[in-house]
Amino acid sequence: MEKARLVARVVALLILVTGFAATVVAAQPRTADYPEFARALDSGSVDSVVFDESDGTVSDTWIGAWSTGLFQWRRGPIVADPVSKSQAMQSLRNRGVEISENSDQVPNNWAFRSSAWFGMALTLAWLGTFVAMLASRPRWGNRWAWFWMFTVGQVGVLLYLLIEPASLWKKSAVSPCVDAATVSGGESTPDTRVHGWRGLLYAVFLALGTAFFVGAVGWLRTNLSG
Repeated sequence: MEKARLVARVVALLILVTGFAATVVAAQPRTADYPEFARALDSGSVDSVVFDESDGTVSDTWIGAWSTGLFQWRRGPIVADPVSKSQAMQSLRNRGVEISENSDQVPNNWAFRSSAWFGMALTLAWLGTFVAMLASRPRWGNRWAWFWMFTVGQVGVLLYLLIEPASLWKKSAVSPCVDAATVSGGESTPDTRVHGWRGLLYAVFLALGTAFFVGAVGWLRTNLSG
């Protein structure tokens, strides 16, 4: 049973790390022109398009990010003639392209944004880990602390899989089934785990650090490719 749990934990971690990496790439797409988009669309390679937010008036310069694969994102013009945004979106939907609208550069709710089969695996891995956290007694922080790390912190799910109930790289001295506030002999000790409000504070710092990381990756990709 322990071996099966470890395998499930590693598989979930690999899926989530891949999904996060793909979201970081999607947040910093490379620049492309309309002919490149049109060629990819005609070949059936485009699987999703994310329109920039706007007022929805008629335009011949709608800008958006488009994907031809998990790590293949471009950004540029996605229409050739003056049309409204609703018309442009419907035209792409008619060709089997998944459409969304979001200009966020921070990977907010990243585990629920990927499309196609991998998006389902990613969402199930996140939800499965979240349920496992709620059903357990975490060692580093209590459930409220991890709740904030999962939601506000965004990448807290990755940290959870790495360190709970024991670090992946070493054996824990405390069994995950034993109350951390109890030691041998039945003597009680204070619960030193991270609790709710401190967990929320850590989650805010984690979210800010994630945003900085995404921006740094985008800067490096832009400058190194240039």
